[in-house]
This record gives sequence, structure tokens and C-alpha cells, in this order.
Amino acid sequence: EDLTPAALMHKIAAAVKADTTGIKFGGLAGAKAAVIRRLEGTDRPLFFDEAHLLKPRVFAGLRSIFDQANVPIIVAGAHDILNRVDDRSTGEGQLQSRTYTCNVLEHFANLEHDGGPGGKLDP
Repeated sequence: EDLTPAALMHKIAAAVKADTTGIKFGGLAGAKAAVIRRLEGTDRPLFFDEAHLLKPRVFAGLRSIFDQANVPIIVAGAHDILNRVDDRSTGEGQLQSRTYTCNVLEHFANLEHDGGPGGKLDP
């Protein structure tokens, strides 16, 4: 979806049933604080499918959740997602340094010549 960072954070807060009681500020900061408070110490992963559709600026909020709540964040999407998480070209590398990247398609053998669908995975 074409979400702003605040709108995405509010959606995450709703999805994890974050309690905003006692949060003294609204908007992005309040939603993020509620999400972090809800997830902290849980090891509960957050999954984002079709993440290549997210605006690049929302990834800073995801990085904050990862850093402060210490929960895994899994983003899946088309090849463009690899460019979104690789922020080393801007000289920052703040997101790339926190990620493990796995392009599953790179691990598949040529399925046409190696047994068709259900072909072998490269180790």
C-alpha cells in the first residue's frame, strides 16, 4: 500500500494489539512507542509481504522496532526489496548492517533441466 510511515506504524500497532494507554504523544512516535512496548521481550517476528511496495522512508521505522524491541523483522517482496534494504550506496548502511538477505530464487537449480517443479536446492 501507499502508506506514510505514521499510517504503517498505526497498522502495525493494530495488528499486534498494542495498548496506547499512557502514551503521551500521538502520531508516528506514539504508535511506534506502543508497538515497541508491546513487542519488547517477546521474540515475536513481524512479517511484511510485498514489502517492495512500501515507501523507502518507512524502513527507518522498521529499523527502530528491530533495534528497540529486539524482535526479528522479515520483509519479503520482489527483487526491488534487495535494493531497499541495501542502503550502503548512500554511505549510511544503517539498515543493511542489521539484515540477513536471502534471495531464495538464487538457490534453485535450473528446474527445466533438473527434474522440473520440485527440483533440487543448491546447498
